[in-house]
Amino acid sequence: MKKKIWFQTDLGYEATREKLKQQKDVIADWECYKGILTIYLKGMKDFSIQITTKGKLGIFYPATANYEAVLEKLKPFLIKADGSQAKIISVIKEPTTKEKDRHIVIKTEDPIPIPEALELMKKYPIAKIQQKKGLIQKLKELLNMEIDVP
Repeated sequence: MKKKIWFQTDLGYEATREKLKQQKDVIADWECYKGILTIYLKGMKDFSIQITTKGKLGIFYPATANYEAVLEKLKPFLIKADGSQAKIISVIKEPTTKEKDRHIVIKTEDPIPIPEALELMKKYPIAKIQQKKGLIQKLKELLNMEIDVP
């Protein structure tokens, strides 16, 4: 499972994009999708980086790794519109303990839950299931198993 962290920067999107295009160890879809540039650094295949037109920088990294290494490798390529070095202004979104641990634990011998339970789980996000004790009871009944919700 991947972790993510988002930073607000003062980078110039087009200038940074052009600088990254010149690098041999950067792989990207230069066409972008909805103004979001997704790049990968050679030798760091499990990391992905997204840069938005508003100067946001997102790093997606394995749970067993740390984002600092990719950030240090990437910093020289983050530039302002005038060509000067961009700075990280703040962390926008860092995974919280609550976010990281948000899951349902289902204990069962039967590996295939019945369709009604799957539909219920798709319909309601985990936050709603945690708030509504009736949904947990309904899942328990449908699955006929013990369910722990942290």
